[in-house]
Amino acid sequence: MQHPTKTIRLGVAPLARALAALAAAGCITPPPLADVGPSDSAPPDTDTPDLDTPDAAADMAPLNDSGPPTDSGPLPDGGPAPLVCNGEPDPPCNGARGIEIPPGWVYIPPGTFTMGVDDEGPGIGGPAHLVRLTVPLLMQATEVTQAEWARYVGTRPAYFGPSTDCPGPADERPVERVSWFDAMAYANLRSALDGFQPCYDVEAREACLGMLGAGCPDDPTPEETCGGGAGLTCDSAALARPDPNCTGYRLPTEAEWSYASRAGTETDYWFGDSRTPANPAAVGLDDAAWWRGNAEGCTHPVGTREANPWGLYDTLGNVAELVQDGFAAFTPPPDRERVLFDPLLRPVDDLRIPRGAHFDSPHTGLLYYVRVRTGPTIRAHINGFRLVRPLAPPAFPPPVVRLIERGEGSNVVTADTPARVTVAVTKPDHLAVEGWLYMLGAPATDAALVVGAFEPDVDRWSIVVDRATIDSLRPLGPAGEQRLFVVRFFDATGRSDNVGLTLEFR
Repeated sequence: MQHPTKTIRLGVAPLARALAALAAAGCITPPPLADVGPSDSAPPDTDTPDLDTPDAAADMAPLNDSGPPTDSGPLPDGGPAPLVCNGEPDPPCNGARGIEIPPGWVYIPPGTFTMGVDDEGPGIGGPAHLVRLTVPLLMQATEVTQAEWARYVGTRPAYFGPSTDCPGPADERPVERVSWFDAMAYANLRSALDGFQPCYDVEAREACLGMLGAGCPDDPTPEETCGGGAGLTCDSAALARPDPNCTGYRLPTEAEWSYASRAGTETDYWFGDSRTPANPAAVGLDDAAWWRGNAEGCTHPVGTREANPWGLYDTLGNVAELVQDGFAAFTPPPDRERVLFDPLLRPVDDLRIPRGAHFDSPHTGLLYYVRVRTGPTIRAHINGFRLVRPLAPPAFPPPVVRLIERGEGSNVVTADTPARVTVAVTKPDHLAVEGWLYMLGAPATDAALVVGAFEPDVDRWSIVVDRATIDSLRPLGPAGEQRLFVVRFFDATGRSDNVGLTLEFR
């Protein structure tokens, strides 16, 4: 199938015209727009493993009578006027001056924070490292709702749809059973309809095929999770890094999401710690989140728990939120005090990250540093998303790393024959770079071990990998074992880029 080579740049237009343009480019299969009414399907009884059930469920009455501001968005039919901030410290301004905040959005200021934790174990996001975010953002105060999705796309993919016996109107519950590809296509579509420059080049390298918002089969029994099929499938590499100068909507990076979710706090949850002797359980979670202790197996209307200090609702629980990054181990430079600027992890093994946990997560799953993984085509009833809109480009352009093609068999390491990993790095002339090779942990841990530093050779960088070095870091198993590695380069400002590779040891 042939696709245009130019990037779609749609201005403000009716929804049908925008969907038709994306369909003509082969990026989506549009749904019918005439009927976006309730789904006829209802989910079966929930039957999930009991990982960590609390002693008692909480009262499910909403805490906020008024809830968050409604995000009507700047579609052509208008909406409530934005708020012009004048330095007010409280949400949605959070100290912004001269910034217009649309209803349903909050301002996220640039800043520095500690990301990750030095604990080890399955799903632990470590090690701890300093991150500096230079891009001021507008972030949605709530997760994208089913009503928003239907308004812009015209489908109802959610498992917990209108026919579900769950509390509150389905339109006010978060959209779910949408994939990472769905989220980015939605961001581009919404950017075009709201008059902003799209952030993703969805036409690159065959772009996207399939239907946006396909959900999962509901006949004869609704499926909680699915992948592939009629759903949207795109070129992952083309979408791994959004245009840094775009003015439209995109997914937050994992660092941006973590920073905004914690909202300046340094505790296990944004409302406090849960791991002290006096407070060993999840005290406060019922007020802040829909989780296993109070959700009763359902998603709930957004904004019905308390907001964090920056005015964001449901960053804990309800649905886990897809972010821009691929899933890879955190790999800070060996100098742990060095600050990383605007980090973005490229995918390793084509995995993605939903953050914040969901309605069926135990309290341990909602800790700020817990990371899980999913695939870019997976459409799960526990995953949703929220969008950000950058208000300025990053302070520094990142280096770009690419592997140089190697000869046949050069990815095989034996006792007598090492492998040479060679990369090319594109960077601003005035900034120096340094690169490190990391070996990722076994499936039981996300820890990464430093193998060594890359040595420069004109416009290339290389490192020799021998069996003895790897065996000394983490003993090798039977001959033929494969190990996953990450090449990561940092420039003098702490900006970084990474690629993954697999080596086989015989």
